[in-house]
Amino acid sequence: MAMIQPDNVNPQGQIDPKTIHSPSDVDNSAALQITVQDAKNTETWQQTNYWGIRWREADALYQSPPGVLFWEATQIPRANNNRYVVAETVNTIHEQIMNGLFYETPSFILRPRPNETQATTRAISSLIALQLEDINLRQEVDWGIHSCLLFGTGIWKWGYENFEQEYTRYQRVAQELQVQGPQPQPANHITTEDSMEFEEVEDTEEVFRPTFENKDIRYILVDPGCSVPDIRKAKFVIDRMFLTYRDLEKLADEEYIVKDPKTGKKKLKKRYMLPSKEEIRSWFEPPREEVSQPDPTVATDVQNTSVIHHAIPRFRKTTEDPLNEPLEVLERWDNDKVITVIQRVKCIRNEPNEYKCIPFLSCNWWPIPNAFWGLGLGRVIGTEQRIQAGLINACLDLANLIVNPMFVRSKGANIQTEQIRQRIGGIITADGPNPEKALTILEQPPIPNEILQQIALSESRVEKASGASQAFTSGATTSRAGAARSGTGAAAMINATMSRIGATAEVFSRQVFEPLLYKIHELNKRKTPMGYVRKLLGAKMGDDYQKFNPQDFMDAPAVFEVLAGSHLAAKAQMAQSLFMMIQLFESPQLLQQLTEIGGKIVDVEELFHMVHDISGWKNYYDIVRNMTPEEQQRQQEKMQMNSPMAKAQAQQQVMQQQQSNKSALIDQENEARIVRDMFRDIAKRSTEPELLSGALPTEGVGSQEVA
Repeated sequence: MAMIQPDNVNPQGQIDPKTIHSPSDVDNSAALQITVQDAKNTETWQQTNYWGIRWREADALYQSPPGVLFWEATQIPRANNNRYVVAETVNTIHEQIMNGLFYETPSFILRPRPNETQATTRAISSLIALQLEDINLRQEVDWGIHSCLLFGTGIWKWGYENFEQEYTRYQRVAQELQVQGPQPQPANHITTEDSMEFEEVEDTEEVFRPTFENKDIRYILVDPGCSVPDIRKAKFVIDRMFLTYRDLEKLADEEYIVKDPKTGKKKLKKRYMLPSKEEIRSWFEPPREEVSQPDPTVATDVQNTSVIHHAIPRFRKTTEDPLNEPLEVLERWDNDKVITVIQRVKCIRNEPNEYKCIPFLSCNWWPIPNAFWGLGLGRVIGTEQRIQAGLINACLDLANLIVNPMFVRSKGANIQTEQIRQRIGGIITADGPNPEKALTILEQPPIPNEILQQIALSESRVEKASGASQAFTSGATTSRAGAARSGTGAAAMINATMSRIGATAEVFSRQVFEPLLYKIHELNKRKTPMGYVRKLLGAKMGDDYQKFNPQDFMDAPAVFEVLAGSHLAAKAQMAQSLFMMIQLFESPQLLQQLTEIGGKIVDVEELFHMVHDISGWKNYYDIVRNMTPEEQQRQQEKMQMNSPMAKAQAQQQVMQQQQSNKSALIDQENEARIVRDMFRDIAKRSTEPELLSGALPTEGVGSQEVA
């Protein structure tokens, strides 16, 4: 018969203490009994405390399904308009929280410890940012926060996976031709027709990455004795899954590394105790046993009804493909061990918990004292939605009566006895001396103003309880908007709103986001090969990833801080003080004192990183880049020109040029003096009389020859 061969033990029977050797070492029979009985007891506790019913009630208020009411003894529908107070409030706060958590990318920072290089800090941040993007963190948080707001609790599960995946890469059909030119010039690349064409190449790569997923609270069984709103404090958590043949086939191939206690050598071991794939396939072939289903109350929570819409429950068949039918799998976690049971009859995994903690995280909207599950907006403001819907529909019914009034007919008047409906052009026959008094309209009560006041008060109570002030989150003006006419009143309302909404963001950051970052960093150090780390960092940081030391990466005491919306003020102060720091570090006197006293220097590149982090721009490596070989050569020539020897030679050349210019100037002055003396002597002799010289002048200045 095609069915799962059960273990040789009664799942509901008494557990033998001898089968439990230690908290992390139990026999498979005891593991099966512990998991099945814990699941049954938790389901009974949830049913007894009506948690499933309360979640269904919140779900109904969120969807606000329409109803049908009729006027008495008629088929005329009464007013029954829907109100979406819960849905509007949940989505308004949800948007504010998500914008506050993910206003920055990455949405966290890593604080460096003393003696920790900035290159190592940046490498860790870049690696985790890539991994969070790969596991679609924002979408998983989005779904969990929505559950937290509506139902009161959001739950997430983290882990680690290693697998091979196929991918498509593109390569040239042919390489470009290389023609070697005269040395030392590089070869010329000539593009051909084939080198411009690309072809698809299927390849595989090994992937190492953490995992993080939102879990539906209706399929998570938490220790009923957990008295605090933190799932990490529970004694156990059971993840109720429904897997198909393809899912089980993947589990059958999963392996992990174990250390032989005798030889100390490491070896691979199958993680799940599953039979051959042929036997697993037989579980899905007819005839097969029915899939285990939850208790009736729990099953009702997730089913479709005539007024509430949901997908078909996970334990129901949705396709005619027999290999896609679901089988129930219970995965029980505690701090010491992990147990997996299929169909509540067979244990397929029983091993120590390698994480040493429960791999689940949670947060609540409103915590309940001495309880794990919290209150959501579905219960907190659900009553106000009913009040508003009832009052508004009552007003509409009164308006309907005013528009379509009742009539009073005089007793004994000769008038039609059947029901009379008003209509255009209608005629009513009445006999008697006063036919106009035989049929009169009954005066209807007006719509009381107190109803409108009660609706406004209900809206204000919703804003007060949830913090979703429409004046600042949706842009609409409410009756409380008068308080915002002054700057003090507006600031007070904004602070009150943000404090309530920000409280949930802080709880999420403290109980979910920051623990997740620490766990991812720890998993990277334990499980991610350094070669794979360098590959990811090379794609993210370029050549800068080579600056970090792998040993520093392994030894780095990480201190993470989530950049939630409440840290916006700190970021604004950082932006204002950063440029003051830059001006301070530009002071030559300060730099000289740092060098002389402490032997320190200001890292200019790190200042540029800080400026880009504050500004939000992500193109740092496009602005500050490595120099090309040509730029390096020009820089070296410039440095050589600015060297002391080059400056001395240039100064000597200048002095020689100045001396040469000075000598030439002296020569010019001497030549001019000689010419001037000669001209003076000639002029003097030409003006002396013959009696003084004893001879006639032959020629002189201004002389003329006489025939």
